[in-house]
This record gives sequence, structure tokens and C-alpha cells, in this order.
Amino acid sequence: MFFVPKTVPAVVLDTGTRLCKAGFAGGDVPSLVCPSALGTYAGQAPEGALGDAVGNGFVAGYEWLAAREVALSGVQVRSAFDDDGLISDWAAYEALLDYCFARLQVQPEEYALCVVEPSHNPKRPREELCQVLFDKYNVPAVYFGRNAALSCFAAGRHTGVVLDCGASNVSATPVFEGAVVKHAILRTRVGSGQDITRRCAALCGGLECIRPPYAFRRRGRRHANDAVADGVGGANRPSRRSSAGASVDGDADDEEDEAADDLDRNEDGGGVDLGGAAAPMEFHLEPVDVSSVSESYAEMARMQVAEDVKHHVCSVDREYHLYSGAMHAADHDTTDADASPPPLPQQQQASRRNVPPIAHELPDGTTLSLGAERFRPAEALFGTLPHARTAREDRPFLAYLRQQGTLPASSKGVAGLVSDAIRRCEHAQHREMFAGVVLTGGTSAMSGLADRLQSELFLHYNRVKVHAAANPVERKYTAWTGASMLATFADFQNHWFTRDEYRENGAGFVHKRCP
Repeated sequence: MFFVPKTVPAVVLDTGTRLCKAGFAGGDVPSLVCPSALGTYAGQAPEGALGDAVGNGFVAGYEWLAAREVALSGVQVRSAFDDDGLISDWAAYEALLDYCFARLQVQPEEYALCVVEPSHNPKRPREELCQVLFDKYNVPAVYFGRNAALSCFAAGRHTGVVLDCGASNVSATPVFEGAVVKHAILRTRVGSGQDITRRCAALCGGLECIRPPYAFRRRGRRHANDAVADGVGGANRPSRRSSAGASVDGDADDEEDEAADDLDRNEDGGGVDLGGAAAPMEFHLEPVDVSSVSESYAEMARMQVAEDVKHHVCSVDREYHLYSGAMHAADHDTTDADASPPPLPQQQQASRRNVPPIAHELPDGTTLSLGAERFRPAEALFGTLPHARTAREDRPFLAYLRQQGTLPASSKGVAGLVSDAIRRCEHAQHREMFAGVVLTGGTSAMSGLADRLQSELFLHYNRVKVHAAANPVERKYTAWTGASMLATFADFQNHWFTRDEYRENGAGFVHKRCP
């Protein structure tokens, strides 16, 4: 983090549907990354409940997500956002703000706040958030930046189109000279992060078949004699639990209790120290009564396991041309997360069988071995993508055009989504926008997506350039990084919407400061 003279100290906040990113202006990456979901109890929280309490009965942070004690206490999972990524639960959103300020150890009245908002965010929610920030938190100044414009800025572009593969939707947003072209925004819920995660769960047998970590205890039993017989230890070496040289062949029940390895506490399960050689252990699963676990928490925990499969195993197929005729020409419906792709010709099936499998172990010890199947979830991004819209963002003129059939109801893959969004802009802007396609969002970190997008965009325009951070993890923070850079510019300081202006002109004046 760096500070520029004559600039306002600011906190940058980017609250997405799944992750919340917060930090200080001038930083390369956010100081705080936490889940946007919060926990809440139907009644009073039980004594000793884990998690950071943020008032109004909410708990936040990663700790409460992973603890078995929290799951068994009946905590409910609650989100502040709807399916479009817009704020729908203000009590939960304020609790999330409280948590961010507490973890950053800042007083909100001492720092200006730069808020990253969705590009399709209507005016009314922005004004309501202004009232909350000024009336409740008494911030000195605020600025609202559209995430697409900030992502373009972080990529060194003022004109382009941002393909944001977020958790709730995938959007293609044209940006011209730093301003979002709102009438040209196209969004779809097919291929979103949550949609692909559910498709990854289908590879595990379905979401209901996944056993989350809180549903069992993993216990182990040491077999030191086997290690001795194999020549890895001596008969008189001391055990770890006896400083007087007691033998490892003690009471079996005591040994098993001592060797219990609770995954949630990440205890050492490597065995007894026998002169540098670890004794082998035999593990078994002990079921846990999960009748008190809420449905929302169970679904969240299973989705987390499926998300690990998505990030560690699944990827985008770079050799899609080998079977593109069967996968795409058949116009396969990708809106069903459990649907299977159409059968491939015999020659193409043989080429798919040559894909080496990747093994992945689930928390319950089940091992998945996925070959060509690991490419299947990401193919949702390259099928038919129906456009999504909300009643709050729809305009009568656009609704009239849709009724007349002059606007398409879907696009062919993310490349078609980008191309259709660009073609809604003026013709003179097309060339510059195709040369500045910025790839962001959590799903954009999937291996091979940037290369596949570049290849398919060549079918729409012959001069295309996809801009994506070299480190895939940084693509999740592109909008936050752009806001962090912007807030440190000396020329930007006149764009803050101050507390005095709010009291004099009202919340509606924010649209003049933050177009």
C-alpha cells in the first residue's frame, strides 16, 4: 500500500454475491477477503458459539463456516444479495459492513469509502446505500464505481468490453471512454459460478450425495508393529506420548482415542515418531448426528466441496475443436445443470478416452478419477446463453424492441455474448472494443478459459485481444484493484460525494458525482 500527498484516506469495498473484498486505497490486493454469506440463529445464539458477532444476531467470517460446532448449533445461512447481485437484505448488508470495518480496524467516520457496484445497479439502491453510509456510519465522503469501468481501468483500458464471470451471473459490459454503456449490457445466469459448481457436484453423484466435513469424524489407529516388521523402526523406540520410554503397544482404546484426527482442527494424523519413520495408520469414519443442521448450511457446505472440485480438477477444454461438431452444432441445451452432453462419434470418443485422468480425494476419503468428464461443467459457458434482466433495470423502449423481436433472446456462448454486446454499440466503437476484451470474475480463473475465449472470438472478428491477469487468482480482484488505483489519483479527489453535499442536496446528487 502507498499513499499519495493531498489525497483522501479511503477504504475500497467490493461486495460480491459470494466474496467480499475490502482494503485500503493504494493496495495491490484487498486486505480482507471473506464470504458474503452470514450466519444467523433463529433464536439466541448458543453459549460459546464460534464466529465474529457483528450485531443483530449475525456472525461473519471464515471461522463459523468451517466449524462443526457451528453447523450442529442450527445456524442459518443468510445472504444480503438477490439472484441479480443487488442488495435485497439491508440488515445483512449492514452486518457485513460492520464486520469489514471491524476487521480493518478503522473508524468509518475517518475514511472515505469507494464502493464497487454492479454495472447494472439501478439508481434507487445506490441512493439507499448513500443514506445508510452517511446517516448510520457518518462517512466523510463516498464514491460509487461501476465494476466494469474499474476492471477496464485496472487493465489499462478506457474503452473495451468486460466479460465478468461472477458467482450469480455472467455479464458482458461495454465501456466507452471510462463510462459504462448501460443499454448494451448483456447478462445470463447460465454458466455462472454457482451454476458451474452445481455441474461439478453432478460429477460427484449429485449435490445430495456429497458428505460435508461436519457430517463425520475421521479417526485413526496406529499400527507400529507393521512399521517394525517392515524395517522402518526398532522394537525399543519410545512412543510420542511417553517421556519414560513406554512401548507403543499400549491399550488399544487409549491409542485410538489419542490418534483421533478431527479434520476441522487439522490435527496431525501422521502417526508416532519412531526415530524419523512414521507408523502407518488405518482411518475410519465415525458418523455424526446432523439432524440439527439447517438446510441452508448443509447446501452451503456441499457447494464448498463441489467448488474445491471445480478449482482443483475441472478446466476448460483447449481441444474443443475435436468434438465441437457434436457438442455445439447439435445446439445442446446447457440450461440444465444435470444434463449430459450428446454422444460423440466413434473416432472422437476414442480421442476423448486418451485424456489422462486426474484423481481428487473428497473430505470423506472418496477418490474421484475424472478424465474427459472434467471438461463438461465449463462447456456451459459455450452453449446457448439466454439473456437475463431484472424489472428494475428494464426500460420501456428496450421492452418494446424485445416484443418486436429486434433484440435476440440469447447468445451463442460467452464469445457470442461479448460480440452481441459490442454490436449494440455504435459501429465506430466496435474495433476498439474488440481489441480490449477484459476477462474478470472468479470463474475466469479456470484453466484454459482465456485461450478458449480468444479462439472463439476470432470467429466473430479477426482483430481480437483478450486481456486477463497472468495470475488467475488476481482476476477475482480486478475491479477492486481498479478502484484502489483510482482513489489514489490526485485528479480524482474532486469526484468524492461529500457528507456536506449530501446534507445540502440529498442522496439524488450522487448520480452527478458518480455517473
